[in-house]
Amino acid sequence: MPRRFHDAEELLPPATLTRRALSIIYDGLISIAVL
Repeated sequence: MPRRFHDAEELLPPATLTRRALSIIYDGLISIAVL
């Protein structure tokens, strides 16, 4: 995985925080749907 993408994401903290929050929420919904 290229470091340039990781660095670009680090330059935008709010975008990464929202992206991580959405990923966590989606993971939770998927786990609940599977159960």
